[in-house]
Order: sequence, then C-alpha cells, then structure tokens
Amino acid sequence: MMEGMAKRSPTVRSLRDRLAQFTASPPPDRRTEKIDRRAALEALVARGTQWMGSLPEGCLRIEEPVSLPARAEVSTAFFARAGLEDPRGDGPWVVLDTETTGLESGTGTVVFLVALLRWSDGEGRLVQYFLPEPAGESCFWTAVAREVEGASLVISYNGKSFDLPRMRTRMRLSRIGAEALEGPHADLLHPTRRVVTSWLASSRLIEVERGLLGLRRTEDLPGSQAPEVYRSLQTEGRDRGLCAVVEHNRADVLHLVELFCRLERIYCGSAWRDLPAEARLDLARVLARRGEVDDALEMLTSVRGSEDAKLRARAHRLAAHHLRRAGEHARAEGELLAALEAEPAGLDTRVQLAKLYEHRLKDLPRAHEMTRAALSGLHRQREWAGASGGRVGEDQALLHRLRRLERRMGGPRGEH
Repeated sequence: MMEGMAKRSPTVRSLRDRLAQFTASPPPDRRTEKIDRRAALEALVARGTQWMGSLPEGCLRIEEPVSLPARAEVSTAFFARAGLEDPRGDGPWVVLDTETTGLESGTGTVVFLVALLRWSDGEGRLVQYFLPEPAGESCFWTAVAREVEGASLVISYNGKSFDLPRMRTRMRLSRIGAEALEGPHADLLHPTRRVVTSWLASSRLIEVERGLLGLRRTEDLPGSQAPEVYRSLQTEGRDRGLCAVVEHNRADVLHLVELFCRLERIYCGSAWRDLPAEARLDLARVLARRGEVDDALEMLTSVRGSEDAKLRARAHRLAAHHLRRAGEHARAEGELLAALEAEPAGLDTRVQLAKLYEHRLKDLPRAHEMTRAALSGLHRQREWAGASGGRVGEDQALLHRLRRLERRMGGPRGEH
C-alpha cells in the first residue's frame, strides 16, 4: 500500500500544481507598471519639478518661494534657554526634513526625499529633492550639500538622532563630503519635550502640531507610509501616493518654522502663559536650573492658582528650593507652609521644612516638630500601603534626624 501511495504522489503533486494556477494572482502587467511610474513622476513635474543631472543618474528638484517671519525678531536668549547651539555667521538658516525607506540606521536605509527651507530675513525658499532611482544618489547628494553649504544654522526635529546620521551615511557612500552638515544644529525635539511631556500623549511632530500649534493636517499621508510608497514605486512601478509624500515632507518643514517661533515666544516671551499648569511648572524648572530664578518664580506663581492641589504643592516646593539656594530663607519657609496647606499629607514638604528650620532658621523645636510629623505620616502610609509605603530607609533617616535634634535640644521630647 505504501508503494501504491508513493507511485500516486507525483500525480497528486501535479494536480495540486495545476489547481494552484487557477487561484494564483495573475502576473503583473509590466506595461501598466511603467505607465504608473511615469505618471507618478509626471505628476511631480507638473508641480514645477526640474530634472537635475543626466538620465538616468539624476534627481528631481522642486522649488517655491515662501513667506517667513523676520529672523531678526528671534531673541538671542532663546538658544541658550532652550539648550540649542547658537547660529554661526550671517548665512541663511536651513530647516530640514527627510523621508527614508525605513527607521533603521544601517547603510541599507535610503534617503529618497529631502526638504530644505532656506530662511533669510523676511523671506524663504523651499527646495525639495527627490531620488527616482538609487543610481542618482551622487547627483542627489551633491545638490543637497550645495543647498546646505553656507548655512549658519540647521533646524530639524529629531535630526541629531535620525535625519543627519542617515544623510551623512548616504553622502559618504556616494563619496560626497558631509562637511556642510557639521555646522550649528538646532534640534527642536528636546526643547519641545520639556514643554509638552507632561500634557501631550507624545512628542511626535504631528501630536505637537495639534496640541501646541493648533494645526490639523487634512488629507495628510502619515510619514510612516512613505517608505512603502517609495518601495512600491521602485519594485512594482506603481504610484501609491508619491505626491502625498512630497506634500507631507513640505508641510513638515513649514510647520517646523511655526514650531521654532512658538517655542521662542514660550521660552523668551509671554506665550508660556497659554500653556497648561503642568507645562509651566516644567518650564520653570528649566529656567531655575539655569539660574534665572526671577522668571522661574513668575511662572510658578501662575501655577499656584491651579485646581490641582498636588500641582500647587509642587510649585511651592520648587519655589522654596530655589529661594533657599538664593539665601531667602524666610520666603522659602512661606512657600513650604503654603505647600503644606495645599497638600496637608505632604511628607516631602515636612522634611524640607525640618531641614530649613534646623540648618537655616536655627529653630530646633520647629524642626523637631516637623520631623515628628513627617515620621508619623510615614507610619500611617505604611499602615495603609503595607511594606511598600514610603521610600526604602526613609524612616531610619527621619529617626536619625529626630535623635540628633533631641541631643542638640538636651534630651528626648515625647514618644516617637
């Protein structure tokens, strides 16, 4: 019987192969693919595209003038406050964004579209370069490098970690010098995160545009779909939204200019008043760390009107911390007492008050009182939350402080 099955198996396989022909997808029509591919590129040409280089080793260039705010209105303090590199020289600023075949950082990731917005005083010029074929990379990167050359500042969003490393890799593989990318770079991701991290779902540019700028893109193709559009064009010859990818790339750099100006008004103007209380608190912390305590205290004052008691307490504690460092101990005491009023169970506030009374105001009885209250509050937390209540070793630190205060005051003061 086994021998019979073995004899029939070739026939069975042949039948399965024949049946599979009826269910398999028909082979792609190469003529249609070529038409789709040509139509996609012709659609770009209709947008004012210019062919750069010789066929087929070239690239497409799209240029348009744009109206931009005057650069002279940007405060020079913004770069320091936001932790950005200062512009170098009087050359144009270049706002940059790329579209790639993936998020990987290896040499297989191709940058196929670059938007470069050259921003001079009161005017701008937006140029996009598109790579139709990998064979045109040398022409593509030569044109991009020429566009960036002479810039006194490059502005991007996550460019330090994403765009520029991939651009450098492809330029070096094409034997094009990447020196044009080595100038001052203002990556807006990090100053944006400091402003939005406590109240927006994420710091993705599309989320920041909606939450911070009030911009909503209509009929936008998400950047995550751009790699598939390019791959389909290369492997199948089909246009699955090339013009939409180009428009998305264009919108990215235009919105980055708006984000740059908005951040400048937040860090150096009065636009911080429009932010949620959580964001004002985060921004105050940034300024206070830079030693700009007066501006930080002004922001913290605005948070004190928040309906969130914990947020009010945090604002008071942060103000007290920096007042204490500035030697204004009486004002620091007032801030901590206000924090305790906003959050009566605040263990950290009592500990800070105990330290202030002991080391700065030299009021040992009140330091002892606050330490005992903090220890009692910690014990109550432990009763409610079990062994996980309170930080490890916190009770021992409070007991040590309490005993030290008692020794300094001449003996124990009641039960602990």
